[in-house]
Amino acid sequence: MPSGAFNPLGYTLSLETYPSQAFFPKWAKLQLPPEPPYNGIPEFRINYNAMLLFRRWANGQRFRTNGSLLEEGNGLFNVLNDFLHHGPQEFYIPSVNDGDDGGKCNQLRIKRIVVDVKLTHAPDLDNPIRYRTEKVSNFVSDGANQIELNYFLSDLYEYKCNIMKGFTDWFSLFLAVGHLDGVMGTVQVLWDGAEEWDAPPDPYDPDSKSIEKIWGYFDLMKTRKRGGKRA
Repeated sequence: MPSGAFNPLGYTLSLETYPSQAFFPKWAKLQLPPEPPYNGIPEFRINYNAMLLFRRWANGQRFRTNGSLLEEGNGLFNVLNDFLHHGPQEFYIPSVNDGDDGGKCNQLRIKRIVVDVKLTHAPDLDNPIRYRTEKVSNFVSDGANQIELNYFLSDLYEYKCNIMKGFTDWFSLFLAVGHLDGVMGTVQVLWDGAEEWDAPPDPYDPDSKSIEKIWGYFDLMKTRKRGGKRA
């Protein structure tokens, strides 16, 4: 690959997270630049799979009942912090990271970060869904079972939407303090590949419909690098 002002290499990190701050990163695409410049990356994509999701009151310290991030946010910060400071190897190597002292690169420049979040149910969450669905199938004339199923699914969908909003709110706070100023072009949060997603309807009103979209997109192209030490 020829050298130039920008080396068009992308990185894809598969990341599985579990309760109790268990994070398992694995590179799915890792194309290390063969020659200078070493620090130009067009896209850093994180396929983020939050495993073993329970109902809103049973997720421990991962997510609050309103969907905001707790332990999940700490783990995400560590992953981004390690990559932005040390590169794909995620730990300090003088020959690579000391850009001003003979190393291959100093600060990374990333055109775009994409975080594609997938929320994977725990068996303890799928079982009651299956149980309620079977009750509706076996007792077609029983409207109470259908109402119970609709309420359960509506509450779950609302909670998942709140979690996704929790991810976008987390990035809004993370970017507001300048962590990626002068380093990043855009940041986008996807929900299982979707660029936008419906806000949840009112779970208590079966006739309500979503009237808005939740977005997770941030444009830092016009921000200037702020002074001070980065976290």
